[in-house]
Amino acid sequence: MKRFFFVTCSVILISFCWHGLSWAQETSGPKLVFEEREFHLQEVMEGKIAEHVFRVFNHGDKPLKILRVKPG
Repeated sequence: MKRFFFVTCSVILISFCWHGLSWAQETSGPKLVFEEREFHLQEVMEGKIAEHVFRVFNHGDKPLKILRVKPG
């Protein structure tokens, strides 16, 4: 009887954990994705302007709002 109780409780616990993990992986809302996360700038001559474009994508199912950008 104790073994049956232990096995039953274990199955219930595992099923709750499994369901919780699968639910936690479902994403809704915006999802910010960068094509590249960093860029290494080489030497730049004094007085020249260095530019680089970071491409940003929204792979989510809601609009992505970028409210603030901090270079650094």
